Amino acid sequence: MVTSKILRFVRKLARKSGNVVNRVSVPGRVLLNVGDPFGPEQASQNNLSLVLRACSHAGIEPLYVESENPQTAAVFLHEDDKKGFFSAAAALWDDTLGAEIAVKGSSSKRVRTAEGLSQMVGPQVSSVSICRFYSIRNKIPKFNWRYATRVTFYRKSDQWLEAISGERMTPRVFGEPEQIKARLEDASRRAIDRIKFDIDVVYTWVDGSDPEWLARKAAVEGKSSAANKDANIRSRFENRDELRYSIRSLLQYAPWIRNIYIVTDRQTPRWLKEHPRCRIIDHREIFPEGSALPTFNSHAIESVLHRIPGLSEHFLYFNDDVFLARPTLPDVFFDPNGILKVFVTQSRIPQGPLVDLRSSAEYAGNNTAKLISERFNLAVRKRPKHAPYAMSKTLMLELEREFPKQFSDVRSSQFRSPTDISVATYLFTNYALATRNAVYGDIDYQYINISGNSALGVASTLENYYSKPAPITFCLNDASVGDSRNWKKQHQLVLRFMSELFPIKSPYEK
Repeated sequence: MVTSKILRFVRKLARKSGNVVNRVSVPGRVLLNVGDPFGPEQASQNNLSLVLRACSHAGIEPLYVESENPQTAAVFLHEDDKKGFFSAAAALWDDTLGAEIAVKGSSSKRVRTAEGLSQMVGPQVSSVSICRFYSIRNKIPKFNWRYATRVTFYRKSDQWLEAISGERMTPRVFGEPEQIKARLEDASRRAIDRIKFDIDVVYTWVDGSDPEWLARKAAVEGKSSAANKDANIRSRFENRDELRYSIRSLLQYAPWIRNIYIVTDRQTPRWLKEHPRCRIIDHREIFPEGSALPTFNSHAIESVLHRIPGLSEHFLYFNDDVFLARPTLPDVFFDPNGILKVFVTQSRIPQGPLVDLRSSAEYAGNNTAKLISERFNLAVRKRPKHAPYAMSKTLMLELEREFPKQFSDVRSSQFRSPTDISVATYLFTNYALATRNAVYGDIDYQYINISGNSALGVASTLENYYSKPAPITFCLNDASVGDSRNWKKQHQLVLRFMSELFPIKSPYEK
């Protein structure tokens, strides 16, 4: 019974993962190959290009094009150009396209044929959103209405220009006819509520099966008597290629990320190729003199992330088991003025005297809460979500100046120990809140615990993911403290799960 359920899950994923021909048309969508470097940005740009091509064929000059964010592109046309645009779009139509037409005073309608599009032209049509449907492998469309380009129609007179629907943020543009174009150009400038600064992503990564890394670890293990009981468990260093699929999720759902940095100890993922936007950062590049290297302590590694050369002022810290699962904008993590957003759970930090049964994370959380309490007379109660952490180089440098001994001590601890502080997850986030550099944010998040001792438990957990709407981010975490599991079966199940969700190869892969 156990075996049959696991097999059903594996076969279910295998059916969704069949080999396909590169970029061929199938009824109703364009089918992409797994190796195609294709994502939301390309889908959105293709939809915008199609709309502008229809305008060109009809001899229409758009009032202006809003394309600052490729995932929310918009084109603004005069109402008089509506019929010409619909006719030109219908002439370019094929069965991989769709249109969602908004009618003032009525619900929107979706059409998938040129004939259906032509029949929708009317005075009350306020906008039309056009998209091409794409699919990875032979499954439901991956890039659809979410990436459509919206065409909004404006009415005009001698003194004003107004959208047929008042849904736009600036429904009227007042002035003489010659002033209208200038005001529309002003309206198309980058809005004050849009994030203007660069954002990088930093990963910490290890391959716990690397013989050279294992030799370095073995040479240190006997010297670390103060380490926590869970400091050296296998799951803490296990590599299932999560990093490869987490990066794919970034490219697919957050194409606005500038650069990616992977912090590791003399290791490089076997699948990674050299690329100027994805760099390996060795521990020796960023740990200051006097630090204990090699280190196998993630708390120590997190204390030096801000020392990466060329890192943007604002950056996101990802563990390699954290993924994005739907299109995400920078304002999920930062406000336009640079304020950071902190995501916490309702789970409380254990209070009271420390005991040796607690995990290394709980020791570090308690130690950090004590620091914040002593510095600000504020109590830290809630745990952070295991999600991307919004961070700032300037604030990390300030932290390092504020708590020099604690930073030095954690960098001297080669394995997690009861005296550690948790720099990124507890100290930074709560210090940022206390100094008014951060606010509490809200993020749709799912924590997937794969630490079951049987392959059946892992299969059931992963299959359950499909029963819920996709969150913005999820963590595929193995919190096991024992090693009594079937690693090979678990690895196969997790790998199939990740490859099903993120099949598009990134440009950083060989």
